[in-house]
Amino acid sequence: MTAWLCHLGETLPIDGSERVFRYGHLAESLWAAGHRIVRWAPTFEHFRKVFRARENTRVEVRDRYDLELLHGRGYRRNTSLGRIMFHRRIAWQFSRRATQLPRPDVLLASMPTPEVCQAMIKYGEANGVPVVVDVRDLWPDAFASHLPASIQSLAGPLVRLWGRRNEGVFRRAAGIVAISQTYLDWGLRHAGRALRASDGVFPIGTCQDVCSSAALAEAAASLHAVGVDPKSFLCVFAGSFGSHFDLSMVVEAARQLPDVQFVLCGDGPGLRAVRRMAMGMQNVILPGWTEAPVTGTLMDWADVGLAPYASKATMSLPNKPFEYFCAGIPVVSSLTGELAELLQTHRCGVSVPPGDSAALARAIRALKENPGVREEMGCRAQRLFEAEFHTDRIYPRFVDHLVRVAREGTE
Repeated sequence: MTAWLCHLGETLPIDGSERVFRYGHLAESLWAAGHRIVRWAPTFEHFRKVFRARENTRVEVRDRYDLELLHGRGYRRNTSLGRIMFHRRIAWQFSRRATQLPRPDVLLASMPTPEVCQAMIKYGEANGVPVVVDVRDLWPDAFASHLPASIQSLAGPLVRLWGRRNEGVFRRAAGIVAISQTYLDWGLRHAGRALRASDGVFPIGTCQDVCSSAALAEAAASLHAVGVDPKSFLCVFAGSFGSHFDLSMVVEAARQLPDVQFVLCGDGPGLRAVRRMAMGMQNVILPGWTEAPVTGTLMDWADVGLAPYASKATMSLPNKPFEYFCAGIPVVSSLTGELAELLQTHRCGVSVPPGDSAALARAIRALKENPGVREEMGCRAQRLFEAEFHTDRIYPRFVDHLVRVAREGTE
């Protein structure tokens, strides 16, 4: 089977990053099962805002695994007109390039983005190829929620246009998959139909990064150099300093807990504001963006993993908590919905109201003062991870699902 996978924002094998995301794991599982993979992605790298190439480029990762890089002008801000125009350009480039390649057996199109999903649906219909739409985010719901309040009303016509486009995409898709049940239900509502065999939930999941002993020793030294004390009670966050997260809540909680060390790793548009807020605070450390050895070392040292989602965050089961589950540490989260239910059902973490720094401080203090409870939560988190959210559990099932859709779509 030949599978085409399209996502515009993930890292690729050529990027030099040790982080592997959803389509990277899926591509490796497809390849291990003997299938051929073509990953469609932009020449512009979303995370670092740099170009991989300056024109359409084909890259052979290895036998049966290729990248098709489509060129378009980049963007500086994630929520911007420039990014919308970028999506349209990539969709147009896909429509041109796809006709020049051998026909695949199945396509997996990530939502977002609607423009690219629509282009892939059109290709699939014209060539008799089933297209599965993968709901990764609630677009345009998520986009609109992150616009400044002063212009949200002006975005109404654009949001409605995207909504109508989504309806067409989901209705015409051969199947809908999603990272959570909430997201799958959202896609089915747009499709106006009930669940069928070609639909399914496949969480993002994660796996333990394998790092050399030398890399881990260097990581530990670098953390000691910036003041991280593995013997202290340690709360860790590793992620993007963007609008999905409320790091100000964490800094305010840290003011109330001078005997707790907070290590907040990552980069993004909100980092400068967090640095200003934390200025002069000895128990808040901001190492910047960290690669796998440093992040893994921190997870080994940590007592609590922080998931401080903003009140307007539209996620359901994001990958951040799975990384903490993998490390066997309890999660303190401010995300409502499926994640809150998961933490409560499996007793592997604590939920606090979004934006409530006092509640966050109380939850951390309670975990610090009750090491037995904390250790039990960590053990349950790790067992849950191994049973349901390890990539070895998720992606072979995902591969089998795509194989079934391809087979049924060509009969």
